Amino acid sequence: MSLNQCLLVGPKLQQDIVDVLVGFRVHKVAFTTDICKMYRQIEVLPQYRGYQYILWRESPQVSVREYALNTVTYGVNSAPYLALRVLRFIADTECADQPDVKGALYNQTYMDDICVGAESLEAAKVLQSNLIKTLARSGLQLRKWASNSPELLDHLLPEDRSGSPLTFEQNNATHVLGMLWNHDLDYFSFTVNNFKLVLTKRGVLSMIARIFDPLGMLSPTIFYAKTIMQRLWFSQVGWDSRIPSDIADDWCHFYHSLGWLVDIQIPRYIGCYTGCSYILCGFCDASEKGYAAVAYLRVTDPSGATATYLLGAKTKLAPMKTMTTPRLELSGALLLASWLARLKRILEFQLGISDVFAWSDSSIVLSWLNIPHTSFKTFVSNRIYQIQSAVPGCRWQHVRSEDNPADCASRGLLPDELRRCKLYWRGPTFLQSPVEAWSQEIPQLELEELPEVKPVCLLTCEDPPVEWFIRFSSFHQMIRVLAQVRRFIRLCQRRKVELGFLKQSELDEATLVIVRSAQNCYLSQLVDGLRRGSPVQSKALARLCPFLDSDGIIRVGGRMQNSNWSEKRKHPMLVPKESHLAVLITRHWHLYACHARPRLLIALVQQRFWVIGIRPIVHRVIRKCVLCAKMSADHPQPIMAALPGFRVREAHPFSIVGIDYAGPLQMKELSLRKARIVKVYIAVFVCMTTKAVHLEPVSALSTEAFLLTLDRFVGRRGLPSSIYSDCGTNFVGAARQLRQLVNSPDSRDQFSGHIACEWHFNPPGAPHFGGIWEAAVKSAKSLLV
Repeated sequence: MSLNQCLLVGPKLQQDIVDVLVGFRVHKVAFTTDICKMYRQIEVLPQYRGYQYILWRESPQVSVREYALNTVTYGVNSAPYLALRVLRFIADTECADQPDVKGALYNQTYMDDICVGAESLEAAKVLQSNLIKTLARSGLQLRKWASNSPELLDHLLPEDRSGSPLTFEQNNATHVLGMLWNHDLDYFSFTVNNFKLVLTKRGVLSMIARIFDPLGMLSPTIFYAKTIMQRLWFSQVGWDSRIPSDIADDWCHFYHSLGWLVDIQIPRYIGCYTGCSYILCGFCDASEKGYAAVAYLRVTDPSGATATYLLGAKTKLAPMKTMTTPRLELSGALLLASWLARLKRILEFQLGISDVFAWSDSSIVLSWLNIPHTSFKTFVSNRIYQIQSAVPGCRWQHVRSEDNPADCASRGLLPDELRRCKLYWRGPTFLQSPVEAWSQEIPQLELEELPEVKPVCLLTCEDPPVEWFIRFSSFHQMIRVLAQVRRFIRLCQRRKVELGFLKQSELDEATLVIVRSAQNCYLSQLVDGLRRGSPVQSKALARLCPFLDSDGIIRVGGRMQNSNWSEKRKHPMLVPKESHLAVLITRHWHLYACHARPRLLIALVQQRFWVIGIRPIVHRVIRKCVLCAKMSADHPQPIMAALPGFRVREAHPFSIVGIDYAGPLQMKELSLRKARIVKVYIAVFVCMTTKAVHLEPVSALSTEAFLLTLDRFVGRRGLPSSIYSDCGTNFVGAARQLRQLVNSPDSRDQFSGHIACEWHFNPPGAPHFGGIWEAAVKSAKSLLV
């Protein structure tokens, strides 16, 4: 196990290279420096130095010696975190009154490289001096100084300045976080030295990866190379196999044009100083190859002069799975929103962005962004939400394709074409115009015209009919309340009304009103059809031969017109099963008939009402009746005890028997016609082990008769060792006589103790102890009688 396997890496404290480089472009006077031997200036606590022992000798002739490394060591997992944690500790403790130094150490430092600047030479000198003093107090020395202002380096020793030019034909150039910075002319440039042409997939990918461009300034060219790599991927050629000839021609053409990248010069300073206003501008576009996002900073000075600076670009290849153009355009818009949100976070701390604009040449995407994201399918909905959340105040507008600089990046450009593309480096010309002159017209499409709209299922339904008597729980109470209300209405109308108890006629009228209301609520079509004389459409209702009586009530027809029944019983009123009235009527007759069961309850209800589908209603009412539930509740069944040992152990048949009587039975003494009929019994002998049954006739219930029967049984089956029976007098007497016989002196001498038969009696009043012979008695009776 190694030391790194036991150490935690620690949280990431270093800033991203993109954040440092973008912040580095803000300052008019800029300088870079390096903390000399940063790791070696930070000590490790003594108790942990034992984990950093090394073995070393100067030459093979010298013996090996053991050394302990007292400082942070290269190659240790936690080394970057420890170094930056110390640097931030210095910023927090030493720079309380120096916010510029603290900001430089926190935001403009990547490991041991510090890239900062100021608006003026004087401010830069103060910042430089404060940095040197602050870090010197902690034992850290700054070296490799480089600046676009020579005056800032005059007081430094030559060995503390940055070295000679690092790249051929790049005079006074210094590497700044991988970017080549000409600090005399103050611009970034690129180098393409040592690029070898290898016509394999591995060689193509290696060359693409060697083009270091963290800000994405060369995105159109790198995207062009990536499209070639994607074509290789589609061709399924091996990593070290020669690539197809058509792709090889394009790659060779691209390789030979890489030299033009050396001529590209990107201004480092983006013209920011006090009094200027800043607008962040972004453009996105997509093609069948991929999508891209390009961002600019529009700077307006106090005099009104305007300049635009390219901040960077991002590109992505289209996925191998075919994707529609609107989806690619939307993915480009999401890429732009993420890029603008990151740039705004970086620049807002130093500049203060007044507004953010974004342009797209896709009318569909712009229409999507102006409609709630929940109206679209998941893919589109999620990306619209992410775009709107990334930069909440972003103002999206439409741009023509020929004015869209992202079009260059989404299709790819060769290095020579990129060098000459003014649209990409400077942005469209309308950015130089006042903001008010920018086109505000956004092509808005209707929701029905847009793709990816989520299908909406609309269910139009009418409100279910609600009966006004739904809150009543008793039919009797409902009828009486309605009768009282009708009487009150008549009194208010000053009509003649008999006071006192409610009369039967008033209750009948109230019943008709409620039934008519239920029929109009659920059987309105049937009522209208019967009034017009139309045939009944429903087969189930047609079998009932419904008709309207003089009161407007639907009644059941049938074939009972010639009976002596009353008209109400001949033609009961039809009640729909959905109505609350059907439940109230069923419940009323259930209680009135002393909790009648289903068949009786149906017969009682149908004397006045014909409830459609009454059986489920009846069963539901009975099931919900509390008293019926209590009376019909199942009794708990106790768990039966284990069988006695003599029932489950092996034994000879009839060695353990149970005895009981079946009868009495009638039997003729002789076969003659006038023979006397006498009363007899059957002695049932049950084997307690095998459940075999032996039957013997018994002439009487006396002890003597049973002893004769027992003697016949023993002569046939042998003497049992145990006999079980109830406490019948004949059994008790027989057991006593047998015990006296066995215990007499004569019998004792004769049998010498060979007779060992035990008689067991059940407890009195406990017939369930003899369940086995009771079952045998039942079987014998069912077969013989």
